Amino acid sequence: MTAQPTVWWRRWVAVIVVALVAAGFAIAFRGTLGAVVSLLGGSSIVAMITHAPAWERIVLPAIGGLLVGLVLLIAARVREGAGVGFVMEAIVLGRVRVPLTRSALQALASWLAIASGNSLGREGPLIQFGAAAGEGARRVFGLDNITARIVLASGVAAGFASAYNAPVAAMLFVVEIVTGVVVLEAIVPMLVAVVIATIVAGGLLLGFVPLGSDSGSGGTFVIPIAFNLAVCTLAALKGKIASAIIGMFVPVVSIVAAIRLARPGSPWARRRYAPGSTKLAKAEAREERHRRRVVRWQNRVGGAPTPETESG
Repeated sequence: MTAQPTVWWRRWVAVIVVALVAAGFAIAFRGTLGAVVSLLGGSSIVAMITHAPAWERIVLPAIGGLLVGLVLLIAARVREGAGVGFVMEAIVLGRVRVPLTRSALQALASWLAIASGNSLGREGPLIQFGAAAGEGARRVFGLDNITARIVLASGVAAGFASAYNAPVAAMLFVVEIVTGVVVLEAIVPMLVAVVIATIVAGGLLLGFVPLGSDSGSGGTFVIPIAFNLAVCTLAALKGKIASAIIGMFVPVVSIVAAIRLARPGSPWARRRYAPGSTKLAKAEAREERHRRRVVRWQNRVGGAPTPETESG
C-alpha cells in the first residue's frame, strides 16, 4: 500500500501505457484468432464451424475443450481470484489485487475456447487483461490505492473498447456497471484510455499503417479522432461530462463546451481560475443561472414545492 499520493504525471503515463498494452493485447488476440479462422477456411468462427466437415465439428471443439481444461487446471493452482466479477470487486473495493499470472492463463484458455468453436465472446479476456495491465501499472509506477483504482478502471474500459471498437459503450459500461458512480477524476482518464485503445486496436485491425507511406488513410483516420479526443477531454476537464460524452458522437457539442468557461468546481477552474478572478466570478454567475434554469424546468415537470406555512 502506497502511503504518499501519486504524482499527477505518473497517473497519466500509467493510463496511456495501460491503454496501449490493452490495445496491443487486443491486436494479438483478435489477429491470431483471425489467422486460425482463415487457416481453417472461414471468414468468422461461425462460418468456419458451419462449413467444416462433420468430423471436424466434433473433433475441434473436443480438442479445444481438453486444452482449455488443462490450462484452467494450471490456473486453479494460483490462489487468487479471477474473472470479470473479481475485476469489478478490485475496482469498487480497492482492497484486492488482480493476479497477473492467472489473468494470462485465463486469457489463453479463452483464446483456445474461441478458436475451437466453444465460445464466441471475446470481451471477457480483453477486459480482464486490461485490468491486469492496470495492476501491472500499479506495481511499476507505485500508485496509491485511489489512483490504482482509476487506472484499473481505465484498463477495463480500454479492454472493452478494444474488444468491440466502442469507446463510449466501454466508458458507460465501466461507469454504470463496474464503478456504479460517475466520478470526474475517473471519467477523464477513462475517456483518454478508451479512445487511445480504439485508435490503436481498431485502426491497425482495420488495416492502415499509422506511419506508413500509403495513400494517407491512416492519418485521415487518426487525426479527426485524436482532435475529437483532445476536445472531449478538455470539455470533461471543464466539468462538462455530458457535453464530452455527447461530443464523441456530435463533435460540435464538445467544441462549444471546450471553448466556453469551465464550471467552478472543475479541475480546469481549480487550476486556471485564481480566487477572486474575473473568470471565476463569471463562471460562478453562469453556474448559478444554469442551476436556476434547471430548477425552473424541474418545477414545471414535477411541480414546485409547496411553501412551508406556520401551523397555528
